[in-house]
Amino acid sequence: MIQRKMTDNKKAKRLYSRKEAAEFLGISLSTLIRLIKRGMIPTVKIGARRLIDRQDLDRYVEMNKEVFKE
Repeated sequence: MIQRKMTDNKKAKRLYSRKEAAEFLGISLSTLIRLIKRGMIPTVKIGARRLIDRQDLDRYVEMNKEVFKE
């Protein structure tokens, strides 16, 4: 769903709502909130909203990559 939105826009979206960020990562909203509370994913406060920067989502993915070895 988010991938389609990004390809429809000429410019990729930079800030995501918590729901969009959870969908992007393929995790539940409660898991994302837990990661935010633990300081593993930072947020940007704009007014009363808390948004997540796409770069921080990409950084989280890169930091949590593992190589499978048999």
